Amino acid sequence: MEAVEILTGQTMADWKPPPPAVKKDEPKVLLLPPKNKNCDRVTEYLFGRGIDYQLIQECIAEGIIFESADYHNAVFIGKDESGTPKYAACRGTISSFKRDASGSDKWYSFRLLAGEPCASSLPVGRISAEERIERKQNPCCPYDFFESKPAN
Repeated sequence: MEAVEILTGQTMADWKPPPPAVKKDEPKVLLLPPKNKNCDRVTEYLFGRGIDYQLIQECIAEGIIFESADYHNAVFIGKDESGTPKYAACRGTISSFKRDASGSDKWYSFRLLAGEPCASSLPVGRISAEERIERKQNPCCPYDFFESKPAN
């Protein structure tokens, strides 16, 4: 402590801790990667993993899956109650690359909704802790929640 006092010219009794950093409550801005002109690589990748081709096409048509233009990653979109994208998980189609897009809000993770409402469905948007645990068993593989294609 004596060395610190000599170097700073202050006694430790004069020392005051710096004020805590102020947290900004600015809303996150989701930065989605640019979309590729088609989703051929993503379709081939997901179909090769056993995902039903029609289900893949429906997700692409709904805009909840697309192929990024830059690296041809699969991008899985999570939306809020109004259908606004709030989350994006990017997964490599030819490598083990995994990341969430900058500004992603994990409250709105990628998910598929039933075509018809059922008694056990929760509203789109925020989910219960139990459902979050169930969905996030493997958070790096959102496509694990898809149906597998039927065996022929």
